[in-house]
Amino acid sequence: MGVIRYTVSIKDFQDYFDAWQKIKDKAPFNIILTEIRCEYCNSKEISKYGVYKDVQRWWCKKCNRKFSDNKSFPGTKMPLNAVHSALLMYYKGVPLKSIRQQLEEEYSCYPSSSTIYRMIQRLTEESLDDIKMDQPKVGNTWIVYESTITIGSKKYWILDQVDSATHFLLSSAFSSSRNPEDIKILMESALDKAQKLPEVLITRRTSQYQEGIELGLGAVGSKIKIEPFAKKEIMNFSCFWRRMQKKRRIVLCNLKIFDAAELSLKGWMIYYNYYLYQKSLNWKTPSQTAKIEFPSIPNPKIKLTTQVLS
Repeated sequence: MGVIRYTVSIKDFQDYFDAWQKIKDKAPFNIILTEIRCEYCNSKEISKYGVYKDVQRWWCKKCNRKFSDNKSFPGTKMPLNAVHSALLMYYKGVPLKSIRQQLEEEYSCYPSSSTIYRMIQRLTEESLDDIKMDQPKVGNTWIVYESTITIGSKKYWILDQVDSATHFLLSSAFSSSRNPEDIKILMESALDKAQKLPEVLITRRTSQYQEGIELGLGAVGSKIKIEPFAKKEIMNFSCFWRRMQKKRRIVLCNLKIFDAAELSLKGWMIYYNYYLYQKSLNWKTPSQTAKIEFPSIPNPKIKLTTQVLS
């Protein structure tokens, strides 16, 4: 049995009616009806803007931008899946040269390293905006890890706060001196994400974190018990986390500008929380364990797809 596929762009009832007139005598068929949205602002307020090389173009009345219905990343000719693949390879620590070669092999496109990096920055910023309202369901014991890295010619500390139950990375921040103010910012970021206080905070620098918590939370911070030692299962995770720190260092070590490093640090958090499956979590990601679902591939522009069986 052969399959004939008809693809028709749908915006309003008239488009749907016109499509129906073309295929109504070709039953049996299966119709999946969805809608076109602006690829920049996701608005429904769009109108047709002509056809170029057999590709429908659209005009968004809300953001006043044009876009094409060709499943490409906005502002480029690269497929969405290619850009998404480049993003994941970058945060895995794959060099830009190797990413370019992989994109050429899989998608027949060979953008420059600077183009890939700009797209990664843009997609990272969009992803950060997408997840900002996510609230992970985390446990009551959080762990603080510290590591060093050099950005340009300056040494920084990376402060990480991880939930021991879900392995969800609640907050990460650069610090030049690990002072109480930086610890306060780290804690406030984690509390804002989790919307709860931990019962136990594990860190070797107990007095400094006590001061930072008191600076940020006042008397409420006294409810948090700070301990320098962890249980066996947390120690096992710590071995895994040290490997993660080494992989992250590969991503960050070649960056010379602090702002770029800060964005990449946040981007790596997305990669770790939403895309990295862990054996100790029964091959789930931290976000799945924390009851958050996140689409692993950006949604292509939506169409009405009609299949006719003959």
